[in-house]
Amino acid sequence: METDSRSYQYLIEKFSSESLIQRFELIYGKAKKFISAVGLEGIATINEYLVDEVIIDYFADIARLKDFHHIEKTQPAKVAAYTAYWVSRKKPIQLLRQPNDPEILKFPGFAVINEMFACTLLISMVYDTKKPLLVNWGNYNTFQKVLKYHLAYRQTTAQMLELVLYALDTTPVYEKIG
Repeated sequence: METDSRSYQYLIEKFSSESLIQRFELIYGKAKKFISAVGLEGIATINEYLVDEVIIDYFADIARLKDFHHIEKTQPAKVAAYTAYWVSRKKPIQLLRQPNDPEILKFPGFAVINEMFACTLLISMVYDTKKPLLVNWGNYNTFQKVLKYHLAYRQTTAQMLELVLYALDTTPVYEKIG
């Protein structure tokens, strides 16, 4: 991970270079697993410079939040939300082939690959995704599709993603209409 020591030295001083490197390794590792899981090895790659940008923007946001709100420890939902937000904005997963390549066309979500990764990252940073779902698969699948769509085509904020995570922990208090 490269950092611009002139502009972002305060992030290293506030969080330590080890924290920045660990976050880079976390995102890079999860992106690598994601590319493999969706069958895009050799077709997609991870742009390390853009992962660096994700890390810098994430830590800059968290530094501002901590200073403004006098926060000591950042809650996991906030960490996941800000990380996923910057992944969806910076788009570190890059295709190595043209969109009309037959191998790419086999993967229907190629146009929103980073948004798909951001959804996966958001959930996997807060929930144990190795365990079985606690909810109906159809409902969760719909949730993922709507979230991916929102990340790709709507104005999204890290705060909105944080709210989404808190909403996932909420048990319905009323019966649905219809």
